[in-house]
Amino acid sequence: MAAPLRITQIWRYPVKGLGGQQLTSTDLGRDGIALDRVLGLTHDRVPLSPFGHWTTYDAFHALDARPDLGGFSARAIDSENGAKIEVRTPRGETAAVTLDSSGAIADDSALTPGTVSRWFGTSTTTARLVSSGSHLWDLADAPISIINEASVRAVGRAVGHDLDPRRFRANLYVDSDEPWSELHLLGRTITIGGVELEVLRPIERCQAISVDPTRGGRDINLPGALYAHFGHLFCGVYARVVRTGEIHDGDPIDSDRRPQPAVSLAGATVNEARSAPRPGSISRVEAPARDAASLLIEDSTGTLSQAAPGQHLRLHGTSGERPWWRNYTISGVDARGVRITVRRLEDGLASPIVHDLRASADVLVSGPYGEATADPQGPDHLVVLTAGIGITPALSIARALQDANSDRAVDFVHVDRSREAIPHWDEIERAATALPNVRHHLFLTRSDAHPGVHHEGRPTGEFLSSLITDASQTELHVCGPATFLQDVRHFAAERGIGDDAIHADPFYSPRHDVPEPREAPRAGPFRVEFARSGQVYEWDPSCGTLLDLADKRGQSLPASCRAGACGTCAVKVTGDVFYTLEPVTPAPAGQTLICCAVPTSDVVIS
Repeated sequence: MAAPLRITQIWRYPVKGLGGQQLTSTDLGRDGIALDRVLGLTHDRVPLSPFGHWTTYDAFHALDARPDLGGFSARAIDSENGAKIEVRTPRGETAAVTLDSSGAIADDSALTPGTVSRWFGTSTTTARLVSSGSHLWDLADAPISIINEASVRAVGRAVGHDLDPRRFRANLYVDSDEPWSELHLLGRTITIGGVELEVLRPIERCQAISVDPTRGGRDINLPGALYAHFGHLFCGVYARVVRTGEIHDGDPIDSDRRPQPAVSLAGATVNEARSAPRPGSISRVEAPARDAASLLIEDSTGTLSQAAPGQHLRLHGTSGERPWWRNYTISGVDARGVRITVRRLEDGLASPIVHDLRASADVLVSGPYGEATADPQGPDHLVVLTAGIGITPALSIARALQDANSDRAVDFVHVDRSREAIPHWDEIERAATALPNVRHHLFLTRSDAHPGVHHEGRPTGEFLSSLITDASQTELHVCGPATFLQDVRHFAAERGIGDDAIHADPFYSPRHDVPEPREAPRAGPFRVEFARSGQVYEWDPSCGTLLDLADKRGQSLPASCRAGACGTCAVKVTGDVFYTLEPVTPAPAGQTLICCAVPTSDVVIS
């Protein structure tokens, strides 16, 4: 159960994208805090919704692409003639606009369109201050954002910096003695005095949190740090108001004491739903082999139960001396949840902690992830090659084959130290017994191999060749140590099996260093063509990354974190590029993360 929480700060942000105004108390209505994000700075590249309706975040200048906005702030001023919103520049200049009773900006406002353009416009983009007649929250159904200062401190410890919580632009700052306890509030109703909030979903972060909230400009790659140290890009939660009323600094927050409820991620994209860290619980723990533990995990969103054979989940550790996260291949899926099978490494950070988990323990999970999947009804001959604890994807493939009553030709080839070290090998045997075209081959490297039952040693190229009748109709699924994968790739190349027919799930440990920005190695200028629009622009280092250039020139391309972690901006780039910020996660094969890349030749962005 989450640690006790208490409100430490209350903020509203009259102008979306600018710094805000601290309050000691406020009324929370159905629309959240009055005058919160009622104005925005549009760049006129995305149409605005009709007055009185919510407009998407993409229509406005924002900190992720405009870190220079960080030194600006806005506050609401009470006035007999209606609400006034005063904007302050980093130089201390101020000017205000007046809102009429409908929320529209009055024509006689002191903050004129010319001043707005001078303060916020650039050589390539316009800037107009507009009223929505509504609220411009990041999401239409989430008027309140909540940040746990304990989580901010945990991130600060991981990166070696004292972080100002104001980077996260929350409405409510809360505190507890437990980092990330706010994520265990998902799906719950919390009470603050007589006010009730429903906690909806976690908040995915972007480069806006890298901006210094007092001076502006980026000073640390916080999305990269979040991903490197915690395995996700989320900090804080969104909520909606269920029962209105007044709240104050220092108010305690109570949560319902029900067992973890189901969490709906309605409205989230597929990528957002799988990558969001969320509560899970351990429903069963087994010991299927020496030094191995299998845990059945129930996901509060049900998303993990949609995993394809070969995919993995991520466990996020929130306790212990330092944060940790690990990817674990899903070894089984059913209606109750998913199973992972973990071998204990005494010198490991995560596996001893995982082995100490017991039934009913709460965990944070995300996923499923991974492209190395197998179709139980695929047409080609499938050879599943695994070593050691790499057997886990083979187990999920075997289960899927049986569930589909598949007639696909499949050979399972596994190598391990001894029979006692192999978890759930009986599931592979059952699949081979139940299905007419499934075979299994077990290699043991110790002396307990039994001729006619097991093979001794490791599979040779000659043995593997005996399994394959047509290389052009063969698909390999491989999981094991890096050397094992290299050996299989070498064999495949000799037999004429192409890389596109090899699905590899190598063992992986996360990196904990956060890359520092680097200078572009070549000054150009270079020609950059955007193939979809046919537009061509000149790049030099003042343009920033390829994504920055796209933004400045009005080319709308998908992007999210802008830190080389989420993969949203991955596109095919023809030509040579250089990463001025090394991605925390690699780009998909044949693609480039343009949020981190600059050209070193003329390029075409597909």
